[in-house]
Amino acid sequence: MYSVILLSGGTIAHHCPTAASSDKRFYPTRITYIRVRVVIERELTREDLDSVKPGDRRYDKLFSAYEEEGDESLHWTIKEEKDASVVRRLLSPRMLELVDMLARNRGLSVTELAEALGRSPSNVYRDLLFLKKHKLLRFENKGRKRIPLLTLRRITLQF
Repeated sequence: MYSVILLSGGTIAHHCPTAASSDKRFYPTRITYIRVRVVIERELTREDLDSVKPGDRRYDKLFSAYEEEGDESLHWTIKEEKDASVVRRLLSPRMLELVDMLARNRGLSVTELAEALGRSPSNVYRDLLFLKKHKLLRFENKGRKRIPLLTLRRITLQF
């Protein structure tokens, strides 16, 4: 029986119980620490455009693409390293369920998401704000509704 725990600082604690051959008692678990790099691939957001300074080589390219294509230019992807605490929360069962629902059902409001997941709207909204804080989601206003749109594309664990 093995268990894996993602710790802060990008470390995985791998627990491996050992048993003595002479008797069938289990001795304390042996812990192996493995260094992990967590890379998230996501779509470019408006905040990313705002963070690029004029004079930077990327500024002219990004700005002209945004002017020509509008929000369509935001479908470029960037890769960035995230802390293990962010990934630990992102990989929780409820968050995975929410991300899966967002990926399969585009255009649902926060209330509709909450009803589909069987959770309270405030609880779902708190998770959506966490995703937005880490630029893994953006909101689009359609009338009185705020529609969450997922910008997360891929999570990669590199050992």
